[in-house]
Amino acid sequence: DEWKYIERTPYGPDELYHVSEDPGEETNLIHHLDRRETGKELRARLHEFFDRYADPRYDLWKGGGSKTKLLVFDAKVVEPPFERRQ
Repeated sequence: DEWKYIERTPYGPDELYHVSEDPGEETNLIHHLDRRETGKELRARLHEFFDRYADPRYDLWKGGGSKTKLLVFDAKVVEPPFERRQ
């Protein structure tokens, strides 16, 4: 694809790059008037994708929670199986 759209929720900044012309993604075109329709189209496609495939329990854009869990392990001191020579 020629374009890359990044939406940062909830307050941005969103990004739009023409990667075939700007492979280093140095020029964010999100606020360029001549690229407004491209940004709108890609935003709509992104939202359609998540509306279709995202599990509502984990859709962070719509109030879902994180799917990751915090794992805490007991810290135990383990003695080496041999005595150290000094």
